[in-house]
Amino acid sequence: MSCKQCERTAEDGEELCIWHSLREGKKFEQLEIRDEMFKDAHLARAMFRNVSFNSCVFVDCDLSEVEFINSKILNCEFREGRRSLDLSQAKFLEETLIEDSTFIEADLSKSILDKSRVVDCTIRKSDWSQSVISRSEWENCSIDGGEFSGSEFQDTRIHDSQFRDVDMSKLSLQDCVIESSSFLGESDLSHCEFTNTIVASTDFLECDLSRAVLRQIEAIDCDFSHADISNADLSGTNLENCKFVGSDLLGTNLQDALLYNAVFQYSGLKGASLDEVVREERTAEKDANYDSRREGFERAQAIYRELKDYFHREGYYDRASHYRYREKVCDRKKKRWWEVSMYISLAMDMFYGYGEKPFRLLIWWAVIVFGCATGFFILGLHTPPDLWVALQHSFGAFFGLPILGAQESVPIVVLEMAESAIGKVMMVLFAAVVARSVD
Repeated sequence: MSCKQCERTAEDGEELCIWHSLREGKKFEQLEIRDEMFKDAHLARAMFRNVSFNSCVFVDCDLSEVEFINSKILNCEFREGRRSLDLSQAKFLEETLIEDSTFIEADLSKSILDKSRVVDCTIRKSDWSQSVISRSEWENCSIDGGEFSGSEFQDTRIHDSQFRDVDMSKLSLQDCVIESSSFLGESDLSHCEFTNTIVASTDFLECDLSRAVLRQIEAIDCDFSHADISNADLSGTNLENCKFVGSDLLGTNLQDALLYNAVFQYSGLKGASLDEVVREERTAEKDANYDSRREGFERAQAIYRELKDYFHREGYYDRASHYRYREKVCDRKKKRWWEVSMYISLAMDMFYGYGEKPFRLLIWWAVIVFGCATGFFILGLHTPPDLWVALQHSFGAFFGLPILGAQESVPIVVLEMAESAIGKVMMVLFAAVVARSVD
């Protein structure tokens, strides 16, 4: 029998080369294959256990449903030639190591990667759609083009890796860790779902995250600048130190999210769903320890300050006013009960809401005028007692108008002076509030 690959003749049925030994559906164990070129090889449903491939090249091969068990694929290249290289439904199991290898336009759809490592690999325009990757690790990999749509990552760690222009729509990540990685270009993460996942120091620049579900995950020090996050669900997510510069946040749910040091400059935050009272403030109110309670209110202040500045720049002054008010409330709440400044701040809140709730001044005007009118009526300002006259008298005293025809007595004079002083102070406050609202 003559071998077309090595051009040698097998005598007495002896298999003289690797091409004779590697066949479709066969099982191979304890082998080391080095510096081999596999072209048009049919190895579908073959099983490799404890096999090491080193510096091998696979071109136009059929490796569908192949199994690599506790094997090593080192410095290998998988690429298409006249037709695509078929690794569909392949299985990489039990500590299989894929290191320093290249996959170019390979079909790895519906493949399984379990308890395995992918290290220093380059993957270009390859199809990993509907694959299941579990209990594995991806380190320092470069993925350019191709797709992972509909795939599942479970209990997997991805770090120092780069995904560029990759279709990852409807991707599912559960119990995963992604750190120091980047998703760049036109990477599509729309409709993906992150569950119980930690994402740290990772960039999602200009990515499509529309309608993605990133609920109650940890996303710290991440950059979502210029990304499309419209209609996504980020409720309950820790977004500390994240950047959303120029991002589309229309319809995004940010309720109950942790937003400390998050940056929303030039973003579409105005179209997002936000808490009226941020989670940091609600958590701090329940904290019995003073130091951590104070820290919580300071963090809430910083968030309110960022939201206030954003909405003021965008011209949404009512929303900016609300977050300025909450900022002042947090400043008061972090003070100890014996501090005089706390009571002064409380009075400012009660009377006019730190300048953000002028309607409270009108209520206090009515309370003071009617209250003093009742006092004048009881003290016998006019004979016979007339509540209408007492109300007119109180109104005049409040605004410092001349009062005629009143029966003066020491208690009445004292009440007039007190009401007049309060009236002058409240008119000054009203003028300040109006000036602020005009500004």
